Amino acid sequence: MASDDKNIRPPRGGFFFAGIVLVITSSVSAMAPLDDSEMSGVIGKDGLFVEIDSATGFSADQFRWETDSGVAVPGACTGGVANQHGCTLMGDVSVQGVGGPLHSEMSIDAGGDGAGSAAIVIDSAWDPLRITVDSLTHETAVTPGYAGNSLGSLAYYSTGDMLLRNTNGLFDAGGTEAVFRLNTVGDIIYRQGGPGAAEISFGNFNFGGFFSTGAALGQSLGTGTLGMDGDGLILYAPYSVLDLNFDLLFKASPTDFDTTGRDPMILFGWQGGLRDALIRINSGGVGYGLTPDGNYYDVSGVHSPRSQGLNILAEWDYDVDYKWILGQAGGNRTQIWFYDWVKVGGAAPAPGLAFSMPIILDVMQNNVGPEGICFGGRAFTGRPTAAHCGAIGGEFSATRPGLGESAMMVMIHDAHNYAYNSKVAVIDPGPGLDPTNPDYRDDFDWSLIYTWGKFDADIMIRPEGPTGNVGWKSDVALAIQSPGAWQAANSTNPAVRATAASGWKTNTHFALADTGVTVGTGCSALNPCHQGIGILNADLLWNVRDFFIQVRADGVGTSTPSMPGGLWLETNSAAQYRFRGMFGGGNFKNLAPGNTSVLALIDVNLSTDRFLFVLSPGAIVGGDAPLRFDGILDFDGSAYLSLAEISSPQSSFRLYDVEGRVGWADGKVLVQSGNNTVDGLPRLTIENELRIGQSAAFGGPVGDPLVARVGFGQEEFGRIAMPAGVWHNEITLKIP
Repeated sequence: MASDDKNIRPPRGGFFFAGIVLVITSSVSAMAPLDDSEMSGVIGKDGLFVEIDSATGFSADQFRWETDSGVAVPGACTGGVANQHGCTLMGDVSVQGVGGPLHSEMSIDAGGDGAGSAAIVIDSAWDPLRITVDSLTHETAVTPGYAGNSLGSLAYYSTGDMLLRNTNGLFDAGGTEAVFRLNTVGDIIYRQGGPGAAEISFGNFNFGGFFSTGAALGQSLGTGTLGMDGDGLILYAPYSVLDLNFDLLFKASPTDFDTTGRDPMILFGWQGGLRDALIRINSGGVGYGLTPDGNYYDVSGVHSPRSQGLNILAEWDYDVDYKWILGQAGGNRTQIWFYDWVKVGGAAPAPGLAFSMPIILDVMQNNVGPEGICFGGRAFTGRPTAAHCGAIGGEFSATRPGLGESAMMVMIHDAHNYAYNSKVAVIDPGPGLDPTNPDYRDDFDWSLIYTWGKFDADIMIRPEGPTGNVGWKSDVALAIQSPGAWQAANSTNPAVRATAASGWKTNTHFALADTGVTVGTGCSALNPCHQGIGILNADLLWNVRDFFIQVRADGVGTSTPSMPGGLWLETNSAAQYRFRGMFGGGNFKNLAPGNTSVLALIDVNLSTDRFLFVLSPGAIVGGDAPLRFDGILDFDGSAYLSLAEISSPQSSFRLYDVEGRVGWADGKVLVQSGNNTVDGLPRLTIENELRIGQSAAFGGPVGDPLVARVGFGQEEFGRIAMPAGVWHNEITLKIP
C-alpha cells in the first residue's frame, strides 16, 4: 500500500537473526541529530545498516510457547501450575529465500525531531521468502499424547517492507507522533499431510496498513501511537488504513506448498480507512476466578489474576472510504464492494465504536475454568456461570475440556458490530483485472445488514484427524444475541412485549435493505430511509462437537465418496444451528418499538447428529468462476421450525421432531456484472439441487426419510414424511 507522502522513500530493510551473513556498514559516530525531513528519508550513512544474505536460510527443530510454567524446568510441558501449565509447539520451522538467497535489509537511525526529543527510524524490506511450519500442536500434563499430533503444515510466502518512526523511544506508549507502515504480499498455504497432499490457500494474500491523515485529507501518511506499557503492545491512530485481501484457492494434487495451477473459490477483501482504530496485544489469558457476586467468570481479570496467555482487543469506527469485498477469485474476477458504512440509528446511534473484538488465546484443560456460553439470557455483558445463566432465562452450552482432556482455546467475549453498508458497487475489472479502473461499474443504494449484538464464542482446537493424528478437530459454541429481546417478545404481558425491541441500536439484525427510500414518514432526498426486511432483534447459536476441518483431494475412503475435493467441514457427533427473532421490516435509522412492521416470531433449530459442508471450486463458464458447495444435514429428531403470531406468541405453526436427511448437491454461488448477463443487470445467483431422504446418498449409504410432526400451538395435526425427492433451487438477486 503506497503512501501519498513523497518525503517517505520506499523502505529498505528487514531482519533475521540465525545462521546468516551480517554486514554492518556504519559507526556510532556517524549518528547525528536529524530534522523531520531527514528522519523520513534515512540513508545508510546516517545510522546503522544491516544486510542479510543466506543461500540456505535457517531452521529450528522446535519453538515452544510455555504458559503458567510456575516452578517447572524451562522447556518442560509438565510440572507447572496445576490444570493451567501447557506448551504450544511449532515443529520444523524454516525460513528460506524464494528464487534466490534469503535477503533482507534494515536501516536504523537515531537522532532528534528538531524540537528536542530523541527520535528513531527503522526502515526495512525483505525479498521473497518462505516460512514453513511442519507441525503445530500442544502438550499438557493431562494429554501427553498430543505431542505426537499436528494440526497440519503451513507455509507463508512473503515479500514486503516496514517503516517505523517514533520519538522518545521506539515504543513510547504515551506519544502520538509514531509513523507506522507495513506492506506484505504473498501466499498462505495449509495442508494435512506431506508434500502432494491437497492444499488450501489464501492466495495473492495482501496485508498492510499505515497510520494516515484520514479519507478527508486523502489518506496520506499520518501519525499515531505505537508503544508498550505494563500490559503489552498498543497500536492506535485517529485515522489509519487497512488493506487485507486474498483469494481462497484449492489444489487437489500439488507439489510441495504449490503456488501454481490452483483452482479459484472466492475472493475476500477488507480495504479502506478506519477511525480511532486500536489494537492491543496484552499479556494474560483465561480468567479462572469469579466476580464478587459469584454470577460471572472474571474473564477480564479485574477481580482476580488471569492465567498466562494472550488477550487481544481490536476496535474501531469506519471511515467513509472503507469497504468489504466479495467476488470471484478467478475468471472475470467480478467483485461486490459493500461500502459507505454507517451505524444503526442514523443521526443518533448507540455510543461507542462500531466494531469491537476482544479475544483470548490460551490452553485449557481438565474441566477447569469458565464453563461455556449462555444463550438467550438477559446478560448484556460478561460470562455467566451455568447456574446464573439458568436464573436469567438462558440456555447453557458447556465448552471447557473435560476431565483428562485439553485444548488450545480461542475465547471471544462481548464483541459487537453495530454498523452496516449503505451502498453497493458491482465491478467487473475487465482484461486489465484492475478494479480501480474497471470495464464495468454499477452502484446501488442497497445493503446487506448483519449487525452483531453481544457476540461470545468458545473455540476448542485439538490436533486430531477423523482417522489419524494429523488434522483439525474443534468444539465450538458461538452465540450472537439481542439480550432480553426474545423473552420480552414471548411474554404474556402486552406491555412487556412492547419493549422487545428497546435495545435495537445494539441488537443483532440480519436483513436486506433499500437505503435510498425517499418516500414515506421521515424520508426525503436529503435524509433517505434505510428500509430493510429480515430477522430483527435476533439471537443466533452455533454449537458443534467433534468438528473436523479437512482439506481433501476427493471423497474417496469416506461414506460420501462422490463429494468433491476441497474444504470439508464435518461432524458425526452433534451440530446445532439455531436462530430466532422478529421477522419484519423497518427503517434502520429508527427501529424503536412501534416503528417496525413485525409479521411473526420465527424460531428455527437445525439440530443434527451429522453435518457435512464442502466448499470447492466451481466450473468456470463464460469467464465466470463460481464457488461450489455441497452438504448433508442428518436431523436428530429434535429439529424444528416455529412461526408465531407477534401479538399472541403461544399461537404458532410448528414443524417439530424433525428427523431424516437433507442434502445439497452441485451448489453454486456466483456474482456477475452487467457485462455478463443477458439483461445487462448485475446479479447474485445461488442455486443447488436439494436432495431429500433416500435421494441424498452422495455415492454412499442412502439417507433416512425426512419426517416431521405438524402442529398449531399445542395441538398436533399429525406427521408428514418425504421418503425421497430432488428439487432444483435457483435464487437470483438483481436490482433493476
